[in-house]
Amino acid sequence: MSVLIAYASAKGSTGEIAERIAEKLRESCPASTVKCSPISAIDVTSLPSYTAVIVGSAIHAGSWLSPARRFIHNNAIVLKEKPMWAFSVGMPPKEEDRRKEEQMIEEKIRKTLPNLRRHELFEGRFNKQDLPWFGRIIISCCIPKDKAKFGDARDWVEINAWAEVIGKEITALSAGGTQ
Repeated sequence: MSVLIAYASAKGSTGEIAERIAEKLRESCPASTVKCSPISAIDVTSLPSYTAVIVGSAIHAGSWLSPARRFIHNNAIVLKEKPMWAFSVGMPPKEEDRRKEEQMIEEKIRKTLPNLRRHELFEGRFNKQDLPWFGRIIISCCIPKDKAKFGDARDWVEINAWAEVIGKEITALSAGGTQ
C-alpha cells in the first residue's frame, strides 16, 4: 500500500506530529510506502495512486486551516474512495473543551468525507511569542488565564499509540481485511 500523510501547519507543530505518524507507520507497515508532505506541496493529480490517506491540520478559531479545508473539499471525490483518517492539532484549555472541539471538527470533516475512519485531536505547541504584537496584547488584557494555554502540550505517547492503531488498520487492509 502507499499512504499519503498530508498536513497544514501554522507554526510547525502539526508538521512535526505528521512526521512522527509517518515514522511510526513506516515501522509498523514496512511493506507500505509512506509519504508525508505539507498540503501545499502535494500534486493532487497523484492522489489516485495512494491507497490510503491521512490528513491533519492545526485548528485556528475552531476550524482547520484553509489549505486543509480546501484540500478535502476540492479532492472529495477521490478521497471518498480511499481509507481516510484525520487528525487535528489544537490547544483547548480543558479536557472538556478538547472533547467538544474534537467532536465539532470531526463533524465538519464527515460532512465532506462521511467514510472517515477515525479522527483524533492532539494537543500541540503554542508560544505566546508566536502571536503578533496585537494578539499578545489581547491575550494579556482580555482573555481569562484559564482560557489561554501556552507551551508544548504534545503527548508523544498518545500520538505514537494512535499511529500504531492506524498502522494495524492499514496492515489489515493490505492483507485484504475490512476494518
